[in-house]
Amino acid sequence: LIAFIQWRRRPDTPSAWVTATFGTLALAVLLSRLLPERSESVWVEILRRIDVALIVLFPLLLYRFLTSLIRPVRWIWITGHALTGLALLGAFVVDLPEQGEPRSGIAQAYIYLVLIQWLFLLGRVSTRLWRAGRPLPAVVRRRMRTMSLGALGLAIAVVAAGAQPDPNAEVTGVDIVIQLIVLATGPFFLLGFAPPGILRSSWRQKELMRLREAETALMEALTPKQVARALLPHVTRLMGGRGSLMADSDGSVVDSYGLDPKDAKELAAAAVAGSLAGAARPGEGNPVISVPIGDRHLVVRSSRYTPYFGIEEVDLLNRLALLAKLALGRVEVSQAQIAQSEELREQARLLDLAQDAIFVRDIRGEIKYWNSGAERLYGYSAEEAVGQISTELLETKLPIDFVELIAQLEERGVWEGELKQTTRDGREVVVFSRWAMQHRDGEAAEILEVNSDITARKQQETFRDHFIANAAHELRTPLTSMLGFVDLLMGERGLSEAEKQTALGALSRSGARLSALIKDLLDLSRFQMGQIHIDLKPVEVGKLARETVDSTPPPPDKNVVVDIDEKVRVLADPDRLDQVLANLLVNAYRYGGSEIAIQANTNGDEVVISVSDTGPGVEPEIVNELFEPFTRGSNVSATGSGLGLAITKMLVEACGGRISYSPRTPTGANFQVTLRKAA
Repeated sequence: LIAFIQWRRRPDTPSAWVTATFGTLALAVLLSRLLPERSESVWVEILRRIDVALIVLFPLLLYRFLTSLIRPVRWIWITGHALTGLALLGAFVVDLPEQGEPRSGIAQAYIYLVLIQWLFLLGRVSTRLWRAGRPLPAVVRRRMRTMSLGALGLAIAVVAAGAQPDPNAEVTGVDIVIQLIVLATGPFFLLGFAPPGILRSSWRQKELMRLREAETALMEALTPKQVARALLPHVTRLMGGRGSLMADSDGSVVDSYGLDPKDAKELAAAAVAGSLAGAARPGEGNPVISVPIGDRHLVVRSSRYTPYFGIEEVDLLNRLALLAKLALGRVEVSQAQIAQSEELREQARLLDLAQDAIFVRDIRGEIKYWNSGAERLYGYSAEEAVGQISTELLETKLPIDFVELIAQLEERGVWEGELKQTTRDGREVVVFSRWAMQHRDGEAAEILEVNSDITARKQQETFRDHFIANAAHELRTPLTSMLGFVDLLMGERGLSEAEKQTALGALSRSGARLSALIKDLLDLSRFQMGQIHIDLKPVEVGKLARETVDSTPPPPDKNVVVDIDEKVRVLADPDRLDQVLANLLVNAYRYGGSEIAIQANTNGDEVVISVSDTGPGVEPEIVNELFEPFTRGSNVSATGSGLGLAITKMLVEACGGRISYSPRTPTGANFQVTLRKAA
């Protein structure tokens, strides 16, 4: 009755075979109960044989239910039908004993034939259902295995009953066991074909937990591909299938699971074309289920058993498809927002490419945006700067009152000028600042500030002004002296020959000093303009130092000692290094003591060359500006130009080195030139 009701609700081939199977068995049982134990009536005998035929048909009909779900094995199909045909023929031609009569040899052989037929067909049904249920969802698997146990129980019961040698013997324990097994097969078949909802829910607990995980993953997905990856493994397991995919409306595969690319592409095209619409029906030989998800398609290559045993799983699949549709709708909204955000980020990246510091702040000064140029200039990251008041964070010194500046900005919309600001490490910078105000609904909303670092330029301007002033002063001194002596020589007062020689000597010395000063100024200018050629090569320091001393000999009251290993070599321009040592020697001759030493020591990959003397050393007040042009101590004579150490520093740096000064103990000066060691 239950099988018939299910077939009426779902008129498919497997349900029809189930109805035929248990309808036949029910008719056989009812007929056996209605027939008398003994009768001479021909019609009763015919009905008895029909009853046997119905019993013989039961295993074949159950086997045909199995083959409505899967393709049968040819030899099993032929053997099963052949055994059933022989058993049906025997039901009408073999002389079957009545209740209590002994069995003839032919009757016993016929019983063995029926036992073999039942055992063969029910054994096939039992083993196939049991093995096939292994990879399937819990409800499908347990329904199939419960049916498998029912078929196996019937086979065991029939074989055990038919194998009893004396059917008229007293009831034994074996008979009771057989009856119990037969009674148990009813619930097994019932649970297999129509389990109650509470039992199906219990079997499905693990799948439901996994489905909740899938639902959570769907809600967290940010792209269609992530939706597919969250969905496909679960729907494949839910349907006990071999794989699944999600396809776009144009037939392209969003993602697939368990399918090879070719199969996935073909299924996607078929789903879009509409040839896979809806769920596969049991027995149709098409284990592919296609469910629409908006303008996309969810396709599952299902198990052949799922459409029959897992109808609720198909309903769960539709539920997941609905959740996936909602997730995809959310993804589309999210992607639109992401695209808008990406456009804003692209604009921000363009601002980050700018070398200038660019930031946006409101009218109160709170920073809303901070580009990479601002990070580089001021040292504050965007996370540290955003939300801060810009004038407080940068200790901005405005050229005019802030209120007046804002008033000008509101009136004109723009403002520009120079500002002094402080970086994170306490360094003061000068920027050329340009402000622009953006109005929204007639109200001042935001200020865009673009600051260009002009600290170096301002320093160069200061240096240039200082340099020009010092150069003019240095040039004026010898020129004034020369003009004075020229006026003296050209004056009306007669000069003695000795006075003339003295004046001419002073003119010569002032001219020489003026020439040297102009030469140093030209050298310094060429260095600053990058017009000095440098040819780096390995140089033997000891040999070069001795040649420099020979070409720049010390005065009679000075003594120079060169203490350098012949193996020490540096990477430098030999002519420029000779000029460096000569400048340092001349400096020591003029301002140092009587003892001068040139030494060189290796320090890892570098060589440190030192020129030291025993003089008074450099005044502490000018050490920081020692290598700047026109730097002189108060106790230094006016014969020098004040440019020698500045030129020396440029020469050393052009060779890739550095120069420093340190006082010598107990007295004296020590200049150190550090260069790269040559191989």
